[in-house]
Amino acid sequence: MKNIHSKPKISAGSTTGMYAVILDGGRTIIYTSDKSKENEIREKYALKK
Repeated sequence: MKNIHSKPKISAGSTTGMYAVILDGGRTIIYTSDKSKENEIREKYALKK
């Protein structure tokens, strides 16, 4: 017998399981699935400003 109740899929744009990187005093929030890239994201954001 097949399981008719499958696990819900994460919809596009979902932040479930993501880490928030808060930039620019809270005006910009970037979500990443890899917390180890937080410093890289901050550096790239600083260079774009």
